[in-house]
Amino acid sequence: MTDIAQASARAEQLAAMVDAVIPKPNRLEFEKVYRPLLLRGKKRYCGRKFEEGKGDGELDVKGLEMVRRDNFPLLPQIQRAAMEQLIMHDSPEGADRVVRDGLKGIVTNVPTDLIPFTIAKELTKAPDSYAVEPPHVRVARKMDPVPAVHHRVPYVVTRGPGGVGDRAVHPREASVHELDTDWYAQQVTRAMRRLLELSSADVDAVFAPVEGTIVATGGAGILHALGAPAELTWRKSQRPPKRPRSTTCQMDLRDYY
Repeated sequence: MTDIAQASARAEQLAAMVDAVIPKPNRLEFEKVYRPLLLRGKKRYCGRKFEEGKGDGELDVKGLEMVRRDNFPLLPQIQRAAMEQLIMHDSPEGADRVVRDGLKGIVTNVPTDLIPFTIAKELTKAPDSYAVEPPHVRVARKMDPVPAVHHRVPYVVTRGPGGVGDRAVHPREASVHELDTDWYAQQVTRAMRRLLELSSADVDAVFAPVEGTIVATGGAGILHALGAPAELTWRKSQRPPKRPRSTTCQMDLRDYY
């Protein structure tokens, strides 16, 4: 059954049948129809909702990153744009394209602003009361004054050694050149792959490695220490295919680049 009106009529019939046999004052009422519906898990779904089977439908989301506050803004932005394509425009290819373009934008460009990459999480207790300190707590402990309980602590994740907590810093102490864009791309991949694997014709292609990924810039790290200009970028590239080795020389300089 694909027609919204037919589905609504059938749902009302089923509701009436159940309502006739369940004890009063309980009632089963028909509320809405979803078409399509992407169901990722319990209380985790996204669909086009038709209230009482009427109207043009609207995007309804539960439990996904785009309706939560504990992520950096760029992630829900990409997710919402992709779900608009998939759910509202019935375009799996459009959803794939949005995510692929979003990943490329993260890893091949030096950000111009830290806001899309800033995570803010609430202190649920005093920083000294945490047995294990998540990143925002470690950032809070370094702030002067230390934020109060229930304060939301912002941070960004920078390149460097150690775990996320070791690399989390307050935005005012970081520059766009220090962001660990690979880590941010991994968060988008984790959130979006489990959705697109339900709809994409080639999900592996959407999340394939991106050529031209920036691994360092002259604005931070060793390149900065060596005096490189801030606009200099060091990028990954695909290794050229090997040519047959010379019969007179067994060393191929393509092995050393």
